[in-house]
Amino acid sequence: MADDNRKQLRRTTTIYWLLLFYIVAALVWWFISLEKQNKQLSTIRYNALQLKRNSFSAAEYTEQSGLIEKESNKNTAKYIAEGTTFFILILIGAGFVYRSVRRQFRLQQQQQNFMMAVTHELKTPIATISVALDAINNPKILNDKERIRFYSGIIGNENKRMNAHVENILQMALVDKENFELNEQLLDVHEIILRVVDPVRMQIGSRNGRLNLQLNADNAFVVADEIHLTNVIYNLIDNAIKYSPQGPDITIRTENAKSGVMISFEDKGIGMSTDTQRKIFEKFYREENGNIHNVKGFGLGLAYVKTIVKKHGGHIRVRSELGAGSQFTVYLPFGHFHGLNSAIVTDPKV
Repeated sequence: MADDNRKQLRRTTTIYWLLLFYIVAALVWWFISLEKQNKQLSTIRYNALQLKRNSFSAAEYTEQSGLIEKESNKNTAKYIAEGTTFFILILIGAGFVYRSVRRQFRLQQQQQNFMMAVTHELKTPIATISVALDAINNPKILNDKERIRFYSGIIGNENKRMNAHVENILQMALVDKENFELNEQLLDVHEIILRVVDPVRMQIGSRNGRLNLQLNADNAFVVADEIHLTNVIYNLIDNAIKYSPQGPDITIRTENAKSGVMISFEDKGIGMSTDTQRKIFEKFYREENGNIHNVKGFGLGLAYVKTIVKKHGGHIRVRSELGAGSQFTVYLPFGHFHGLNSAIVTDPKV
């Protein structure tokens, strides 16, 4: 599917450049033709002036010659100005069309990747549940309470896994609505962080990882939506865990900025390229090369995080280096919601 899209994109790009070349060539031909016609008219006027030369004084003849040359230069300048204007307009329009086509192909590819990820992520727990149900219904273990409890636990865990996937999709569908409302209240960021990290400590410990909390903010209270803020913190921690192939080494740090709270999530995982850093907040985006492609997910988590942080009037920035890990820093203002007017900041300075 990806190869077909790339072939179609190459074919469309080739046609696009051929058409653009044809349009530019036609514009150049138009200029050459008009300029040739202008020279011919000037020559005809010079010849006509030559025939009437005896009826003009030397000064009048020079004046008439100058007028013919001036008119010719004026026409040439007009052709150049019109041609340049058309050329600039063509380039602007062509650039817009080219970007739109590439954006559409990229979105189509991302949506296809999303659908394949959804299919895979839901198919696996469904298959596991089916196997567990078959085992429970096996007459040989109907009276074995321990094994029935074991398989029931598997069914429960896989059901939670499917529910989490569906919840992620529903969350993104919700925030896609421009008029969705936040249930704002005064919250302690430190309290929410502690609540979120409590269940993931075991997961990190099982992989011989380390979770370091440096909750240094003197004032950690912000006005925010508790559910969405909890999801933001969880998604960023989960992201750090997923992209740490070895034992996760994660540091969560808070500090006060001028009018809010800074929360940073730092890992020593696989890191990202500069190009990937510019795209990771796009919905459905997932890196398709190397280890990143093997990480499960829908490409919605960071898009959701960005939307929620902006909805709270804050911003998010990322610093990363391939092979050295990543750091995501969220800024949340103390006060009330300021609207969707913040941007992603990639500069290390706030």
